[in-house]
Amino acid sequence: DDTINRPVPPLSLTDAAAKPITLPQGKWLLVNFFASWCVPCVMEHPQLMELQKELTIIGINYRDQAQNMQAFLKQRGNPYAAVAVDGDGAAALAFGISGVPESFLINPEGQIVWRATGP
Repeated sequence: DDTINRPVPPLSLTDAAAKPITLPQGKWLLVNFFASWCVPCVMEHPQLMELQKELTIIGINYRDQAQNMQAFLKQRGNPYAAVAVDGDGAAALAFGISGVPESFLINPEGQIVWRATGP
């Protein structure tokens, strides 16, 4: 996998209110691409709710409607420290995802050290 051991791609992320989101530096981080319309994302969600107790998770909402994403998180719980909106798929393209859900573990130095495709 050519994404492993490379730095996180430079991104310009915003939340649903168009406020900038920056990825926390100097700590372990999980970046999770998800969407409300994604059935495997629903299957994965309980694991993310557990994992948030031990790891900071940043959600990137992929090609979704803001109100659908917000309803999804309200109904199932929000495991994310922040949720970025990727309406045009630019962040997904920068990370090279093949679909949702997809997650990337980032080390404190800002490198991708692990990638999971699917729930």
